[in-house]
Amino acid sequence: MKTSNEPSWIGRKLGGRYEIEELIGRGGMSSVYRAVDPNLKRHVAVKIIHPHLTDNAEFIQRFEQEAAAIAQLRHHNIVQVHDFNSESSVYYMVMEYIAGETLAQKLKALKNAQMHLPAADIITIMAKVCDAVNFAHERRMIHRDIKPANVMINLLGEPILMDFGIAKIIGGQSHTATGAAMGTAPYMSPEQVRGDKSDHRSDIYSLGIMLYELLSGAPPFHGESTFQIMLRHVNEPVPDIRQLDIGTPVALITILEKALAKEPEDRFQSAKEMGTALSTAGMQLHGSVTDTLAARYLDRLAILWQQATDLFESHQFEAVIDKLDELKQIDPNFQRLKIDELRQSAIDRLYERAVMRYQAGSYEESKMLLNALEQRAPDEPDIEQLARKIQHALDNQHLLTKLESLYEEAAVFLDSRSFDQALGRW
Repeated sequence: MKTSNEPSWIGRKLGGRYEIEELIGRGGMSSVYRAVDPNLKRHVAVKIIHPHLTDNAEFIQRFEQEAAAIAQLRHHNIVQVHDFNSESSVYYMVMEYIAGETLAQKLKALKNAQMHLPAADIITIMAKVCDAVNFAHERRMIHRDIKPANVMINLLGEPILMDFGIAKIIGGQSHTATGAAMGTAPYMSPEQVRGDKSDHRSDIYSLGIMLYELLSGAPPFHGESTFQIMLRHVNEPVPDIRQLDIGTPVALITILEKALAKEPEDRFQSAKEMGTALSTAGMQLHGSVTDTLAARYLDRLAILWQQATDLFESHQFEAVIDKLDELKQIDPNFQRLKIDELRQSAIDRLYERAVMRYQAGSYEESKMLLNALEQRAPDEPDIEQLARKIQHALDNQHLLTKLESLYEEAAVFLDSRSFDQALGRW
């Protein structure tokens, strides 16, 4: 699994911290290892970028930009990025380690046993993945490579969307011919294949392909070559799943047809819309468990609210805002007034903490706190003024450090009677 020019990291320590244990995956961009973080006494997954990519300045710039953006995605169905860094031209990303199996592995095992996932399980998995994708889209991130191999099923049965390694920030760099190659052929949208500029609706198409595969056991398009598969996305209608005679519910067929429309404007216009359609289909298929699902839904909201209040009590104000935003994403009307009040209180406390660090002379820490606040509450009126004060203080601090250095150099030259050099420092 290792190329000849790629060193083995097993048994070594990366970044002076992460102890590499085992190679657990390899793709076109990176190798992924299981490692131990001794500081926090937990396993992590470390993605190490292939060496042949790290001599490309554009790639490194994109990697650093995307890693910083991905690290902001905090959602229970998205793998969490803890850290990214470089060491001696080795670029790596540290993520939570998820024990379990990929959805692709699960499908393969079912296929070998001549079994299919139950429709209820398919709907549950797809609805949660849609929720995760929508969360990313609302934060200007497109995945571009949604497929079963990039969805882990953890030990609790929860789907976790992984590998934003080729994600692009929406509205960022234009989609070039290189960008057209992004994705995996059986799951690529027609616009990706053509190399057209694509948006979040390309992910909707990939979600549709994944739904087709969960229902039938295989993606809709096959071919003898990658190029042949790609062309079929553009030129051929999606095979009618009804022809497989596997008893696909009508409600799911309707969702498939809309998600897999050739033109983006004919698809679901958001992953949230697709997820809602899936949930509705689930209710139609299982009307007898509607009350149970509703009860679980309310339980989840109540748990999130309790977690937010607990975080507030422990003064973790950034996490409070994130948790409340997650709750509002699920149900904007749940405890709306209380949520808005607690969120504003967390914003105020976070701002106060930034001010206190500024007043204490900890300008870098104050700047970090203010950046975290701006990401979560960009419309807060006092942020800009404090940001200017912090930057002014940092500039003065830098100038003072430089002057002190020049003074010390001048003193050395005076001691050695090198008056011209000393005068130059003054």
